[in-house]
Amino acid sequence: MTQATAAEELGINQGNVSRLERRSDLLISSLRNYLKVMGGELRLIADFPSRRSIAIDGISDLESYASDPDFDETPFDGDTRQ
Repeated sequence: MTQATAAEELGINQGNVSRLERRSDLLISSLRNYLKVMGGELRLIADFPSRRSIAIDGISDLESYASDPDFDETPFDGDTRQ
């Protein structure tokens, strides 16, 4: 697929597709949409050294939480104690 074709499918210009392809850090939704127009699907897998891998589902649900004014954006530090 050409950048021009991808741009048309995404509703953006070809220059923005070029920038998207060169970025090292981008929104999951941008990557998901880009892969979708190419016929692909984004899947996120978390790998751990001492236990099995898990698929991360529901990212779109997480993105909707971020628009909730009560959503706590404090980074998780791994401490599960209350």
